[in-house]
Amino acid sequence: MARMGRGPRAPRESGSGREDPARRAEAYALDLLALRPRTVRELSARLRSKGYAEETIADLVSRAERAGYLDDRKFAAAWVEERCRSYPCGPARLGAELRQKGVDDQIVSAVLAENLPPEREVALAMQVASKRAPSAAAAKKKLWDLLRRRGFGGRACEEVLRAVYGPVDELEA
Repeated sequence: MARMGRGPRAPRESGSGREDPARRAEAYALDLLALRPRTVRELSARLRSKGYAEETIADLVSRAERAGYLDDRKFAAAWVEERCRSYPCGPARLGAELRQKGVDDQIVSAVLAENLPPEREVALAMQVASKRAPSAAAAKKKLWDLLRRRGFGGRACEEVLRAVYGPVDELEA
């Protein structure tokens, strides 16, 4: 029966009965890396959770790094780019996320310095603020509506809005 939703599975050798644990570990590691990039710590933890021997894990991690399948620096750079594109956040949060995934502090600092200079951080913060912050007109209307719900008259509301926001267009219909 085919596995559902887990990526490709390495074919088993026919006639050998049970596969060598090192081969099973390698197939599992390749399956994981085919699904998405991972850090050294993530891959090691997943292999450890399946009960593979530490020396097998160390060997697989070393081979994956040499082959270019496992690179914490590339992972961190790709993570920062993807997060900036899909869900912008600042360097403090990105750094915390990368550290949680097991990326070394020096790599995190270097990648954030390269990929998130102060100008880009400000642009991303502006992007978040523009989506979240209400427009001036919406803020004025919200305050107007609040004051009217609390029973204040139109003249009192206009005076308050002028004091808070400066000149106010007619808001009451």
